[in-house]
Amino acid sequence: MTTYTQAHRPIALTTPSNSRPLSRAFCTLLMAIAAVWAMPRSASAQLYVVQTAANSVGLYNAATGAAINANFITGLNVPTALALSANNLFVANGGSGTVGEYNATTGAAINANFITGLNVGFGLALSGNNLFVPNFFGGTVGEYNATTGALINANFITGLNEPYGLALSGNNLFVANFSGGTVGEYNATTGAPINTNFITGLNRPVGLALSGNNLFVANFYGGTTIGEYNATTGAPINANFITGLSFPAGLALSGNNLFVSKYASKTISEYDASTGAAINANFITGLNGPGKLVVASPPMGTSPVILPFISYSGDFNADGKEDILWRNIQTGEVRIWDMNGSAILSNEGVATVGLDWKIVGIGDFDGTGFSDILWENANDGSFAIWTMRGDSAVSQQYPSPGYQWSITGVADLDHNGLADILWRNVVTGDVQVWSSVSPFNFSSEFIGTASLDWNLVGTADLFGDGFPELIWRNQNTGEVRAWRLRGDVIIANVSLGFASPDWEIVGFGDFTGAKRQNILWRNTADGSVDTWIMNGFTIVGQWSPSAVSLDWQIQATPDVNGNGVNSILWSNVITGQQAIWTSNGSTFAPGAPFAAAPPAWVAQPEVINGNLTP
Repeated sequence: MTTYTQAHRPIALTTPSNSRPLSRAFCTLLMAIAAVWAMPRSASAQLYVVQTAANSVGLYNAATGAAINANFITGLNVPTALALSANNLFVANGGSGTVGEYNATTGAAINANFITGLNVGFGLALSGNNLFVPNFFGGTVGEYNATTGALINANFITGLNEPYGLALSGNNLFVANFSGGTVGEYNATTGAPINTNFITGLNRPVGLALSGNNLFVANFYGGTTIGEYNATTGAPINANFITGLSFPAGLALSGNNLFVSKYASKTISEYDASTGAAINANFITGLNGPGKLVVASPPMGTSPVILPFISYSGDFNADGKEDILWRNIQTGEVRIWDMNGSAILSNEGVATVGLDWKIVGIGDFDGTGFSDILWENANDGSFAIWTMRGDSAVSQQYPSPGYQWSITGVADLDHNGLADILWRNVVTGDVQVWSSVSPFNFSSEFIGTASLDWNLVGTADLFGDGFPELIWRNQNTGEVRAWRLRGDVIIANVSLGFASPDWEIVGFGDFTGAKRQNILWRNTADGSVDTWIMNGFTIVGQWSPSAVSLDWQIQATPDVNGNGVNSILWSNVITGQQAIWTSNGSTFAPGAPFAAAPPAWVAQPEVINGNLTP
């Protein structure tokens, strides 16, 4: 668990003339974002290089080889290996038998003794929240919690012959045996051997790297080569893929570029990963005992990814009735309709914000009963929380947690009255939660990993116990699944059913008054509406009212009456008319249009055909 504190910066806001001035009194916010996920902001990949003889780690531009900081981390004790998890850089120290944890942006030590008591660890590998560390002289691989450093299993794999380099492919963990001249293959969940002699006949293998189904192996002694092997069968593709090297120690890939550290010649060389041809034999020079390498790349070009998910409506005046939040998608102005049923009590302007800022969620982050607004910046990935009191906002802005991380949900997951933030890694599929332990005091916890064909649609309290489930949809098969959580532990992962691709989840809400939330669907082809009435993981009923013209789009499911039963807010994208369907306990009762808003005004967070629009 990581807890953070950070000072705040306000977003620049423009207050509309017909609204009250924004409050500028800042409260103390406790958050240290950069210590958790802040990735380097370079448009190029960055290359971390262990310098064993210099007891340091250097940082270089992976496109040019230029030094960013040759002494990025110093004071190490015979560093031998690296692993990167978001903004945490792990460094194995062979001399002290430790693994240290460092900030990957600044090089600052987070915990120099993150793991201790190792028997000369020469390699590192990460799988989700599990960190694998080989004990060179102990002949084992140990498994540790990558968040806390706590030991999970010191003898995860045993019977090895001076294990050195590690590499992961899905659930397969490859281990290079230095003295044995082999690479073994093991189950990364259980440690069970799959094939202890997956590759044989090597000459002191040390470094491993994977590119798709190709496994590259560095032969440190004698052979002075990099071999290329099939990562499924172990069969050689080209045992002499690169030759004439000088004690190759570390391997790393950035796109189609393969970097090789050459210990004796004190250089990093760059090769074509498809052909083995040299691109630049002297890519980085003047190093002191270069060893293991790791590349940090902006995964989606140089822009963050905003993931779609369904958020709930907010009660901005704390009267027990949920209101409608609006944004002008042409000017960026924000307004709130305070609601009482279908009656608009007030139409308040809040502020005007640049269109690079997107409203992505609503939740009560300070436990006051007033809903707050969560923003994410589409250009730089920074995010902000507006603490609301009616139409008055105090804005706090925070640095990006890295281009690979995107907000993917807002919910009170632990039932403590404070909204939590869910994050998804758009490269690995990892899911983390920032849990609100007190107002604006968050702790970060790893929850689990899902393949990227699964979209985290939102959260719904299917059991009515105050602990919402995470609702997933497979974009290929249409399957819907729910993760039931207790804290950061998935206690159940259950399929709820399947729906064809023309059906989109467009909302969640308690439509029956049973205190359980249900799943609202819309057919994008014919406009039909369907509702799965849930009791836990079981669909106990379906409501299927008549189809509605696709000019009308479902925008939200607010409880505008304050009776604990959600309604459906419809917007006509042509005329701007607004209508509310209320629930009578067995189906929806359509209401006549009660107001109109110009089409440039869109209810927030914006949902069109089941997707929050970035």
